[in-house]
Amino acid sequence: MMENYLKWIEDIWLLFVGDGKVVVTTLIVMFLFLLWPGNKRLKQFLLYPSLVVLIFINNPLSIYYIVDRNLMAYNRYVRLYWLLPISFVLAFLCVKVVVKAKKWRRIVVAFLCSGIIIYTGNYMFTEESYTKMTNLYKIPDDVIEICDFIEEDLEFNKKKIEETRIIIPLNYSSYTHQYNGDIKTLYGRYNDSPLYYSIAQEMMQLMEAPELDVKAICEGAHESECEYIVVDTNKPKKGKFIKYDYEKLIETEDYVIYKQVVDKKEKKEHMEE
Repeated sequence: MMENYLKWIEDIWLLFVGDGKVVVTTLIVMFLFLLWPGNKRLKQFLLYPSLVVLIFINNPLSIYYIVDRNLMAYNRYVRLYWLLPISFVLAFLCVKVVVKAKKWRRIVVAFLCSGIIIYTGNYMFTEESYTKMTNLYKIPDDVIEICDFIEEDLEFNKKKIEETRIIIPLNYSSYTHQYNGDIKTLYGRYNDSPLYYSIAQEMMQLMEAPELDVKAICEGAHESECEYIVVDTNKPKKGKFIKYDYEKLIETEDYVIYKQVVDKKEKKEHMEE
């Protein structure tokens, strides 16, 4: 068990560090500040809290109580590193160095500091991190189509959208709430079903698996009272949704929407097809 926790700490640290330039530079600066005589207030507000944060994060007990007991998801634990005042430390160093320089040397030092920051940073607007928007909402078109179709289907059947819960791929979850805040999803950043928290964790893993276990997904959907299930068409499926009372409503190249079947006669017709 301890080996697993240590491996988690290593993985999370590497995820946070990236190529290491900025973080390593900051740690070196912090170490120099510790050796720097005086600057008591600097150490109180920047350095000592940073050491406490590092000890807290890189601690198997923290992993156990926060991640292993489901207080925070494993892939979000890395956000605790954001508590480190990296930007403040680097900014303080740059200002300190520039102020120490005299006359025209200040301009040279300022340019050098700027060059170092640019070199150690990463350019964000690349082909991998930036895509041109295709709609005014700045979200995937699929999400708009899914939300609109579900809303139209509910209106046709004279049902309230506020009383309906859906299961949707995790990469669509936050976008769904951004487009239509009335739609309730089983899991995601704005999970509106605390009653089904334990089910939501399991369902998220089932939906994100390389192969969809249809029986398990449908059983979880029934248990958490989810009327609609949206799945990725590119993922292989083990089983048929209609067998477990979910009929296909619409299918595109990227997704399929299934709806819970209430009428047993209607289910039989679909089974025969």
